[in-house]
Amino acid sequence: MVRNDADRRNATQKESDESPDSRFKVTQRNIILRDEQKDLLYACQSIDEIIMLRLGLYSGLRVSEMVNLCPKDLDKTREVIRIRDAKGGKDRFACIDRATMQILIAIAHERSLEPDEPFLKTTTRTLQRWFDSLQDRAWGQKKYSPHDMRHTNITMLLEEGMDLNAVKDHAGHEDIRTTEIYTHFTVKKRVISYQKAVSGGLL
Repeated sequence: MVRNDADRRNATQKESDESPDSRFKVTQRNIILRDEQKDLLYACQSIDEIIMLRLGLYSGLRVSEMVNLCPKDLDKTREVIRIRDAKGGKDRFACIDRATMQILIAIAHERSLEPDEPFLKTTTRTLQRWFDSLQDRAWGQKKYSPHDMRHTNITMLLEEGMDLNAVKDHAGHEDIRTTEIYTHFTVKKRVISYQKAVSGGLL
C-alpha cells in the first residue's frame, strides 16, 4: 500500500526528532518499561498488532518504516532488515530478533505476499490508532506515542552494552550526538544500581 501525501507529511512531522540541532528531547517518560511491554503484548488481538509492537520495540522502526516493510527487505542470512529510503533518503540495515523474523516469514507465506507488498497494509495514521487502542486495552489510558517504542529500543540496546556506533547505524541516526542523548538513561541506571549495592557497606 502506498501512503498518500498527507500520511507522509504526518509521519515526517511526528518523526522529526532525530536531529541534534532540533529541540529533540527524550525523558524517562518516553521509555516503555519491561513490564509494560509485556502488558502491551498480552493486549494484542491480531498478528498485525504483534508485528507492529515487535518492530517498534525490538527493531526500533519508525511508524513510516513499519508500513513500508516488505518481504524483499528481510535479510535472513545476516538477520537484519533493510529500511529503504529511510530518513535522509538513505537505506539502512536494522537488527531484527529471530522470533520476529520467523513471524514475518510465516506471514509472507500465509498471505502469499509479493516481494514488494507491505506486511502491514495500513497507513501511519491507522497504525498510531492501533497503538492507542493497545494501550487502552492494557491500561485504560494512553501513556506513550508509537515513536516511544523506538526510544525504548535504542535505550535497551545501550543498556545491554551494544556499541554506541553500532546503535547509531541500527537506528539510522546521521549524527552520533543524537545517539548519545540516550546514554544519560543508562548512566543514571548504573549510578542507582551502584548506590543500592554499596548502601549496606561497612565503611
